Amino acid sequence: MAKSEAHPLATGDRIQSVSRALKVLDMLAASPDGQTAKGVAAAAGLTLATTCHLLNTLTAGGYASRDPVSRLFALGPRIPHLHQAFLARARPTPSTIPFLRALHQTTGTTVVLARLFGDEAVTVELIVAPDHDAPAGYIGYSLPAHLIAAGRVLLAWAGPGRLETYLRGRYGHSAGPYPAADPDRLKTDLEQIRRAGYAVDPGGGHLDICCLAAPILLASGEAQEAVAIVTNRERFLRDEPALRAALLAVTHAASAVAAASNCAASLPVTPMARELDDAARRTLDVPA
Repeated sequence: MAKSEAHPLATGDRIQSVSRALKVLDMLAASPDGQTAKGVAAAAGLTLATTCHLLNTLTAGGYASRDPVSRLFALGPRIPHLHQAFLARARPTPSTIPFLRALHQTTGTTVVLARLFGDEAVTVELIVAPDHDAPAGYIGYSLPAHLIAAGRVLLAWAGPGRLETYLRGRYGHSAGPYPAADPDRLKTDLEQIRRAGYAVDPGGGHLDICCLAAPILLASGEAQEAVAIVTNRERFLRDEPALRAALLAVTHAASAVAAASNCAASLPVTPMARELDDAARRTLDVPA
């Protein structure tokens, strides 16, 4: 493998000042009400002089701002521009949305649609259950693919060589705060997921949340999107067979539509959207 193809964590090919500026942005994101330069410096582990230079540079570019009264620093007006550009790229396949609504309606669970962006499993659509008692994330929320059911599903049905690319990437290394992927364990997990047709996060960890995830397959047999249902451990243990059956019914039906339409970027709003809504409700016997 050429050095240019290796991950920067392996080669050390990083610019220190840029890494520090990104760390400062993360610190500002963690302080939505604003933060002093001293507070940012302490949180980022930088000297006050370096932090001030970075904050002034970010402020000049619009990526940070300083309140003229409180003198506190916060994220700047250019950040939403970046966010909107990302959302435009992460827009879900329109034909999938009716199936997500039907799954949410029939199970009463939180439903997540995820895609792979680099080495991250990213939420591109989200329907939150009214009684969901834990943080459900947001559009754009991401985690290392190997750590969550939806991410492992996407890796299991990715193209040839994608797993090897993933293991050479960020999470094939010790990249805190997340643990690196164990190559042998991950390969075994993905083989089991392909045989079963779905992945499970059975809970017992953070906030006792359980997930089931399954792929929406294209005609090529690869998965561009994965659907996950999220619930608490009590509901999962009581209703897992029914939840799994509903999830697989939806993803199989959505896969048929995706394969037939070749995952077109857009579909006519009518009458196609109405037909998809009807098909999704019929899949799970959801009343109109």
